[in-house]
Amino acid sequence: MTQTTKVNVTNTLTPIANSDTDTLVTVQSKSGHTIGIVVDDRAQAERITALDDIYYEIGQGEERTFSGFTGTISVKTMTDDKEAALMVMKS
Repeated sequence: MTQTTKVNVTNTLTPIANSDTDTLVTVQSKSGHTIGIVVDDRAQAERITALDDIYYEIGQGEERTFSGFTGTISVKTMTDDKEAALMVMKS
């Protein structure tokens, strides 16, 4: 089953998909802010401790599709004081 949802994110990483339940995920920015996307199989606490997140960035109207990933897809705005809207389609 395919599900499309709107997700509001801030400058804190928010998990939006997990490889245990999702096989294909498309993320599209619906705001004027750059969105950072992290795909990682470590727990969020481990990533925070390591301070080594590498972000794939998308701008307004851009999208990125992920398939065959392992772990969790998390997103955040790359601007400290802004909130952004995303479209997330999962199957």
